[in-house]
Amino acid sequence: MEEQVKYMNEDNLTKKKCEFSMETYSQDGEDVVLASFFDDNHEYKGFYVDIGALHPLRFSNTQLFYKKGWRGLNIDATPGSMNEFKIHRPDDTNLEIGVSSSARELKFYSFKEPALNSFDQQLSEDRIKKGCELIDTQIIKSHLINEILEKYLPVGKEIDFINIDIEGFESEIIKGLDWVKYSPRFLLVESLNSKNADLMELCDDDVYRFLSNIGYVVVAKTFRTLIFKRDDLNLNSVGKKFLRAVAILANKYALKKSMKMGKCVDENGEMIPWYTYPAIEYIKQFDFSDKRVFEFGSGSSSFFWSRIAKEVVGVEDNKEWYDSIVERKRKNMRFVCREGEDYYKRILVEKDKFDVIIIDGKQRDKCCESALKKLKDGGMIILDNSERVLKYEEYSKAVSILKNANLIQVDFCGFGPINDYTWATSIFLTRDFNFKSKNGPFQPVNIIGQM
Repeated sequence: MEEQVKYMNEDNLTKKKCEFSMETYSQDGEDVVLASFFDDNHEYKGFYVDIGALHPLRFSNTQLFYKKGWRGLNIDATPGSMNEFKIHRPDDTNLEIGVSSSARELKFYSFKEPALNSFDQQLSEDRIKKGCELIDTQIIKSHLINEILEKYLPVGKEIDFINIDIEGFESEIIKGLDWVKYSPRFLLVESLNSKNADLMELCDDDVYRFLSNIGYVVVAKTFRTLIFKRDDLNLNSVGKKFLRAVAILANKYALKKSMKMGKCVDENGEMIPWYTYPAIEYIKQFDFSDKRVFEFGSGSSSFFWSRIAKEVVGVEDNKEWYDSIVERKRKNMRFVCREGEDYYKRILVEKDKFDVIIIDGKQRDKCCESALKKLKDGGMIILDNSERVLKYEEYSKAVSILKNANLIQVDFCGFGPINDYTWATSIFLTRDFNFKSKNGPFQPVNIIGQM
């Protein structure tokens, strides 16, 4: 006991302080906390990605690992920030660029305290009001995080951890990352909302909810940083399946691209109809090369049909929209602009009947009445937004008219281009429907996202 007291006296503690202290470069000790998860293998040399790295030493969550022999990718938008990295991190890949979920130009706010630098306008303005000294703003081009990783991540290299500290833009990066392709073992995320939060309140944090849904669990928290660990059991089962499903919808169906562009496009940028994806998949199974199509309401669907059908004829009631279509129309497209009664009766002046009639504009019930008079035997009528039958009389009448004509109604419900909600596109088939499959005797084949 006397020896213990002697060992613990102030003089000895002062002499021994180097043995008790721990080296850290992080603002709140995040590097020490994270390093403890790798204590079982001191010789291990992993790979990190530091987004919002700013400085190789000050407030760095990666410097401690660099000294242990790890290597990685450091990214920061602050002008001149990579000069120090070239000196202190010569074996890392150091990029002085902006990062976001999409390539675009953003205003970058530079403060006297560089740790506050940010693309986030609201956060920056709030800091200015609180007395933080802004020294400059400039427009900086941001790059897609997935394209950066695709270009600079060594082939076959697993990311052990990603550190994200970009002052308010963390959520955008996280939601824009391709989690199927890049799923780090650990993730450090600065969460300004969690500084003073009760741990039980983390479920209200946007980043926490997103990462929890894709198979990550919180294993540690410092004053301003949440540390997540990949739950391999969960990620390899439910989590990974969920990620693949999201990736198919976002990338293969190109929902993400169409949202960004505000246009109905597929993965290759080709125009597609503003119908639900299941309806589009069904339509794509048939050979329309000898078919004539009529559209009530024009748009991206017009260009889609012009690629696969013999002829596309249509009527539009919006002059401005009509002009935008006509100036780009193809040789097999023919459109007119009409309003009122002339709109829904326009199809009646056509000499020949049509194999496909699309009703996706105004006065849909009256368009249905006209369409039945010009539909070929063995053809189809497409009625978009048919889920509105209980909300609007126009739609309930339209459906009733087509069903009373003894057509077979097939409803295709689900997501489609641009929108963040589901709807229905209904296809009404004549009893002698006889379109040939473009893939021989069998269908469906080559559907998007199939195993």
